[in-house]
Amino acid sequence: MDDLRRELHAAADLIADYREHLPVARVTPVAGRAEVRDSLDGEVPSDPAPLDEVIRELVRAVSPGLTASAGPRYFGFVTGGSIDAALVADVLTAGWDQAPYNEALSPAGVAVEDVAGRWLKELLQLPASASVGFVTGAQGANTVGLAAGRWWALNEAGWDVSREQSVAAAYRRWGGASRDDRPERPPPRAR
Repeated sequence: MDDLRRELHAAADLIADYREHLPVARVTPVAGRAEVRDSLDGEVPSDPAPLDEVIRELVRAVSPGLTASAGPRYFGFVTGGSIDAALVADVLTAGWDQAPYNEALSPAGVAVEDVAGRWLKELLQLPASASVGFVTGAQGANTVGLAAGRWWALNEAGWDVSREQSVAAAYRRWGGASRDDRPERPPPRAR
């Protein structure tokens, strides 16, 4: 446990030093993907390495390929803009290693999502009855957005996905058959 404590403190110092220099740091990386990959690449280790060695090698290899996207002079893609509170909370959540998809596994994780969801609904002026779901990143968010959009479009076309389940059946019914073979779509439901 002493190694873990020492390396967590060392990592915190590395992160703080990195972020402290962001206002004057070069924004673009000095190494490209191939250079970073070559720095990391090698034979698969046959034995475990000491924690400090693993971290030292990781920092040495990837630092030249980092973009200063958390800095004030980065005007590239909108990546979220990590603020200090979010950074520290992220470190804590990684250390706690929770899987908060249900109350039995992580009451704390589910409670945090409950409160964050209520705050979001309040800030976005959404009804208190609206449901909220948190995903792990952009890919998960896009998948959830596509599923919600699919549900809405099928619902507008009179298809009850929750009851009739199969989206493939809806496609065959309205989209996959030739125009002449398709049955008439039911009118949209009254609201």
